[in-house]
Amino acid sequence: MRSFLIPVAALAVALSAAVSFAADTMTTGEVKSVDMDAGTITLVDGTAYSLPEGFTDEGLVAGAEVTISWSLVDNKNVAETVEVTK
Repeated sequence: MRSFLIPVAALAVALSAAVSFAADTMTTGEVKSVDMDAGTITLVDGTAYSLPEGFTDEGLVAGAEVTISWSLVDNKNVAETVEVTK
């Protein structure tokens, strides 16, 4: 039984580490520009994010304050959600 539990425990630890790296990151900032044709948003600090597919929000304009939930995918910041806060 012990020989079975050790590999299972090792697998559980490895999988939990992989899940933690996939976790979303939250960012808050002011919108510098929005390019709906390219599907991108750029914050005043210069960080650009790809918008979620099918994203529409008329409140997303330059100067708006936003909270973005995003992940790093293929070295690109990909937004999962974008919420206008001001």
